[in-house]
Amino acid sequence: MTGDEVINAMLATSYERGGRGPDTWDCWGLVCEVSRLMDWPVPYDPLAHSEDVREMLRIFREHVLDEDWKLTDRQDGAVAFFGKFEAARHAGIVINSGVLHTREDTGPQWIAPEDLGGYRIEYALWDR
Repeated sequence: MTGDEVINAMLATSYERGGRGPDTWDCWGLVCEVSRLMDWPVPYDPLAHSEDVREMLRIFREHVLDEDWKLTDRQDGAVAFFGKFEAARHAGIVINSGVLHTREDTGPQWIAPEDLGGYRIEYALWDR
């Protein structure tokens, strides 16, 4: 699939906490699925280890601090962590130079590169 095809496919879905497709995704599920569809390294998914939100955040934070992540600039395939990398509670993925993400209040969105200046985002590559 091309980047445009993946973006359009994800924009046709909706948000659901813990969603892992094919019609609903949470932010991390979307990141993992886009990575898979684009044949990029697929990040670790804490949902496979717990369905409890607090436990998932604990697992995720431990994993984020692992050396499997490398901070980078905005580039296709990088995970976009909204806020500070180590404390992020929301994520998207860089595709076609913009950021694709989904949230409960907005559903899936693609933010164009020229519109990213209003967001505090740190980027990291899954390096495993």
